[in-house]
Amino acid sequence: MLLFFRNSDIFCLIKRIIKSFIMKVEDFYEKKKQEATKSFAFLIEKCEHSQNNPYGIKLCEDVLLDKPVVVLLPGTVSERENLKACNGLLKKIDSFVFEQCHFARGQVRVCAAVCHLGSFCNPNLCRELDYNFYNNPQTYHEMRASFSQQKFLAHAHPDYVNDIYRLVLKNCLYENGALLPFKVAIRRLRKVIFVAYCHGAFTAMCLHDLMKVDTWGDMYTESQRKKMLKSITVLAYSPDCQLGKSCFNFISLASASDLNTKHGLGFVEYVHQNFLVMDFGLCYLPEKCGNIFYCAKYSKNGVEGNPLNLRAVSGEDFFSNLAKREENAEKDVITEHMFLGFTPYKNMSKAALKLQKIGNLILKNAIKNALKKSPRLLSVWQLSIDSWADLRIFMHALSMGKTGWQLKTRWEQVPNRPSFARDIKVIRLDD
Repeated sequence: MLLFFRNSDIFCLIKRIIKSFIMKVEDFYEKKKQEATKSFAFLIEKCEHSQNNPYGIKLCEDVLLDKPVVVLLPGTVSERENLKACNGLLKKIDSFVFEQCHFARGQVRVCAAVCHLGSFCNPNLCRELDYNFYNNPQTYHEMRASFSQQKFLAHAHPDYVNDIYRLVLKNCLYENGALLPFKVAIRRLRKVIFVAYCHGAFTAMCLHDLMKVDTWGDMYTESQRKKMLKSITVLAYSPDCQLGKSCFNFISLASASDLNTKHGLGFVEYVHQNFLVMDFGLCYLPEKCGNIFYCAKYSKNGVEGNPLNLRAVSGEDFFSNLAKREENAEKDVITEHMFLGFTPYKNMSKAALKLQKIGNLILKNAIKNALKKSPRLLSVWQLSIDSWADLRIFMHALSMGKTGWQLKTRWEQVPNRPSFARDIKVIRLDD
């Protein structure tokens, strides 16, 4: 009997919980990196600063399913900055949920997935493979043929995604190793909200694929499977993944001037036919067109009647002064690929301010819905509207999106059409 208990999942869970109380997150992370040969992930959450938690974060092993949980899926940075950057984004979300929205900490759980990609998983290659799967089948098959089976799996289905799935979604679907009845599972799933940034959107797509496989079989009907997938809300900021392919309630916010990401929609290429972006303000492309809110620019530099400030910089100066420039960068100034967040930056465009408010409303209303005894499936407009003023902003964005999509479709029929965004090569410095 004792032997059975020691080998049980319960005993392992108890050991992890005890370890989370006595080990610093930084020590746990370093130990995990030394032991692991593949990519991995674990969850952290904010806590009071103490000797054991000098950065105000602790391990989060026990994701309870009787309350809503907001899970951050971060982007990628250098390994040296990984935990710090993840903590920074977590702090912003935690502050919004508990200080701006005034939800009680006992009501809602807010945590972040710390993802270590290791030496086997290249995030750029992950996204490139995924992008080509949807847009360039021949290139995708050539890449796959050149990969070993191990390398392909490490990039198409990264191990760190399996960890996040096990810690969050698998608990919603299984109990004692068996799939739960549909009504129980969907009630749990509607309490899960992902906030993704950049590469985190790719992570959300991988979680979607795992859940599709996990729910396949005789336990649920096709209609039930679709409802279960749709019940999970993903709020993606500056997503770097193919849009319009997820069955999750996947809603994205982005700057059309962010040339670091690829969405596979063609809209960014259309509004960037020249060096300057078309100043269309704010638009919304509905689900069949990607389910994304775009603003022309996050910053007001060069849009909405503001002058465009340009400065010539040599390549040598750019790289030699990179560290110094980052150290002296203004923290309250936003650039086009930054995390939009929940509080205004001083240089934001009017359209970006509206976009930020929409993101705030989506997260706030998703949590409010998840707190209900029987959460409902909410549409995008239900999540992003709280007043008549919000409705006017949404309807105008929808109208601009419809017009923009029609013009984009006509433009795509023009042979040899120019596009600055399509032809420029972007070097990523954060991976």
